[in-house]
This record gives sequence, C-alpha cells and structure tokens, in this order.
Amino acid sequence: EVHLSHATHSIDDQTTKSEAIHYVYQNGSKAANDYTNQVHFTRDGYHDEVTNEDHWNAWKPAQQEFASVKSPEIQGYTADQVEIPAIKVNADSDNIERTVTYKANKQKLDVAFIDDTTGETLKTVTKDGVSDSSTNYNTANDLDHYKNLHFNVVSDGTQGQNLVFDHDDSKDQHYEVHLSHATHSIDDQTTKFEAIHYVYADGLARQGK
Repeated sequence: EVHLSHATHSIDDQTTKSEAIHYVYQNGSKAANDYTNQVHFTRDGYHDEVTNEDHWNAWKPAQQEFASVKSPEIQGYTADQVEIPAIKVNADSDNIERTVTYKANKQKLDVAFIDDTTGETLKTVTKDGVSDSSTNYNTANDLDHYKNLHFNVVSDGTQGQNLVFDHDDSKDQHYEVHLSHATHSIDDQTTKFEAIHYVYADGLARQGK
C-alpha cells in the first residue's frame, strides 16, 4: 500500500462592514459632515491543493456592534432622529447607511417705524417664517410711503436689505427705522403804528399860534 495525503496551505480572509450616517436639510443639502465607522472580521482556513477547494473556519468575532450615535445639534433646526441606535452586524451583514434630516424651526421678525419727532411708533411690520428663509420683505415701499408724507429717514436698521430669518431660537429679530418730520424755514412780518393826538383842554380846535 501507498498512503497519500492532500497537500494544503493556509489561507486567510477578512471583510469590512461600514456604517455611514448622512446629515441633510429638508432640501437635501448637506447639514453636517457624514459620520462613518468600520468594523472588521477575519477568518482562516486551508486550501486543498488536490481538490482545489477552500475550507474556512468561522468568522471572528462572530458579531460586532456599531455604537449609538447622537445626531449633531444645529442651531435653528430639529433633527428627525435625535440618535441613531446601536446596530449589531456580522460578516454577512449589509453595510449600514442612515440619513438624519433637519427641519427648520419657526422664526419671527419685526420692523418698527418710529417717529423721532414725537416718539410715536408709526407702524410695526411682523413676519413669520423658518430659519434661514427669506421674508420676501424690505423697507423700500414703506419708506416711499412715509417720504410722501414728508418724513425724513434718520436711520434704517435693515440697511434696505431683503430680510432673511436667522436661526437663533432664543430671541426674535427686531429692527428699527427712525424717521423725523421734514421742516423748512418760514418768515413773517407785521407793522405797528403809533399816533399822538394834540388837543386843547376843552377839546375845541383853535387857530392861532
């Protein structure tokens, strides 16, 4: 008898599983940098050179876990997922991909038109919207109205810009436009007369010296 054995050689393998979390605004634009993480699995075995087959041992470790990830806080916006929970994976799992979407918070803005001559607030324009959106308002039309009423513009806190809501949830935006009464110089005159009457004591008129 002649006894033979199969020639073999050691083999090894590895696989990587990835987690990616995307942070976006409602319009799909990037809100924050992606969070990424990876875990690795390895296995070893042998290759039978006679049968040309690979024989593998179990993956190590058998299972791993991606830790929970808190979503970043973005001022003026609210995430639809405060936290991505922990996720268990093994060597046969799909890669993990999640998306956190940020919704703009409500904001408020007002513009007060103030008469500096009287101290009276003539008008207050109030706008409601959401963080970083346009109000579709500027002071041009209102200033034209007051100029037609002979007001002078002292200052415009908006600088004439198209106003945009900020993303500060702690306070509302406030702007002031100061106006004064237009004036012009005037003058006038009046004349006063002095008259002295000379008469005799008896009131009669006489000729003579």
